[in-house]
Amino acid sequence: MLLLILSLYFLNRKSQQEYFRDNSSQQTMKLLFSHFVLSLSFVFGEEIYSINDRNEEFKKPEGLQDSNKCFPRKLPCLSVVECSYENIEEALEEKIKLKERCNNSAEGELKLWGINRRSVNQICQKGLASCILPFDQITDEGPVFDKEYFDGGTYYNEARENDLTNEDKLEVDPGTVIENIYNNDAQNKLITWPSYIDNFEDCQYNAAMCCFVQDRQADDNNGDCESPYATNCVDADPGDNTDVCYVDMERAPTSSRTPAGFALFPLDGRNKATEGAAHCHGFAWSKNKWHPSSIFKGNNLFYVSMYDHFTQRGYVRNVPGSPMCGCVEKMSVVSRSDC
Repeated sequence: MLLLILSLYFLNRKSQQEYFRDNSSQQTMKLLFSHFVLSLSFVFGEEIYSINDRNEEFKKPEGLQDSNKCFPRKLPCLSVVECSYENIEEALEEKIKLKERCNNSAEGELKLWGINRRSVNQICQKGLASCILPFDQITDEGPVFDKEYFDGGTYYNEARENDLTNEDKLEVDPGTVIENIYNNDAQNKLITWPSYIDNFEDCQYNAAMCCFVQDRQADDNNGDCESPYATNCVDADPGDNTDVCYVDMERAPTSSRTPAGFALFPLDGRNKATEGAAHCHGFAWSKNKWHPSSIFKGNNLFYVSMYDHFTQRGYVRNVPGSPMCGCVEKMSVVSRSDC
């Protein structure tokens, strides 16, 4: 099954055609016509490809004016499960029904944009990414920062609220950014998988997990951080939902900063865990790269790591020697995980 995200944008520029070729020899062509630019979008696994082809049939038919369009500036983002003209037409029809004072059919609206069956079928063979949020735009701090965050570092993990000043208002920074992404992007855009971070490269078991060992946020009914922060949230614990068995540091050497080594957390004489409180939450995805669980695994990672546990519960920091989040085979070995 193919998930297609269709995006068509209006652009008032002089007609031109530009050609590009990337390292994988996938041909990319961008078409700009005098009153519109067309881009049909979908994702192949973790990679994004694009192609448009210059075609006289893309040109706007004579006698059709921009003022006749139901969507004069740009066509809405359409989501369909299979790339075809019929599915695009059906999805657009539903959008038109919600538009006031619009009597166009979906076919007529597409014609106003110079889009026909042939042009759609050409682009459906390749695709151009749109309606996508690259994962590195969430923090917008660069790959080194993102890597450090998922290893349990940066001020995202290390800072604490201050009862007396506003200098550590984590609810604002990074809280506001993450809340905005959750409300405005994460629920209607595809978030890419951060394979630029080695924690998430080539997940062997199609599963990832986060394990947190501190709570840094009071008054959210999660963990034992309480206000005032200066006395009741210095080294607070998250809600304990697992036992950490051991960490094999060779599994994630860039996170442990050592090529090999073990950290063992045996039970004590009363069969009690000795490592302290830890909270783990994971998710898995299908081996079928077209399955929604695979396509939207970046959205799940954002939700689990940055929205639900980080901003809503205040859970931070990593099990020593292990990433805070990563493919399960690179993480600490634990007795269980929420999923």
